[in-house]
Amino acid sequence: MPTLQGVEKIAELREKQRNQFWPTVLPQKDIWRSNRKRPGFRTVPRTFPLILRLMDHAADEKVSGAYLDLWTQAYDEFIVRVQSEDDRAFYSGYGHTRTWRDRISRLEKLGFIMSAPYANRLYGFILILNPHKVLAWLHTHQHGLIDATLYTTLQSRAIETGIVDLKTGWDHPRDRTPVLPDEDVEKPELEEESVAEGLPPLAPTTPPVAPPPPPLPPPKVKWKLPKK
Repeated sequence: MPTLQGVEKIAELREKQRNQFWPTVLPQKDIWRSNRKRPGFRTVPRTFPLILRLMDHAADEKVSGAYLDLWTQAYDEFIVRVQSEDDRAFYSGYGHTRTWRDRISRLEKLGFIMSAPYANRLYGFILILNPHKVLAWLHTHQHGLIDATLYTTLQSRAIETGIVDLKTGWDHPRDRTPVLPDEDVEKPELEEESVAEGLPPLAPTTPPVAPPPPPLPPPKVKWKLPKK
């Protein structure tokens, strides 16, 4: 079992991977907030049974087994590194890896997860998004895909447990445009030095023009008197 220091290093690594693979994802907005106070445990929302039933109905397949396995494998950053598809298929209750890949593909198309390849694997890293917000997004944009009775029950259960993630207006990260960092603009060396010292930047100056040289005096002519 990793130590607390090891867990913190893993968390830092997962955050870097999330920023690299999914730059449009905002952790405070898109990820279910959890904690790791008790090692070996993964917290789940009280609405989790309804979440699993709703995603099975939307996918028209039993995808909840793969989703539940991913949830239990994720750290607080909700990123899973898939090291063995055979293991993931076994833990999910599927007899073949191709079945697992099909269920993961369906979950990604519905918007519950986002994936990134690694080496020769199509699913190298998987990010789990907040399931409440995904279901609310599907209910708003995909009419008829979400079972109305189950969703109403989910809304009622969310009110009972104080969950506020079912509000509409959430936009899916895959529909966002990545924000590119500002390009560095080269500055003159003198200006960089003055800014570093806390001084106002120096205004550009032009070298002074030297005055024209004075005119040369006329040459002196020696006159010789004629001899008598």
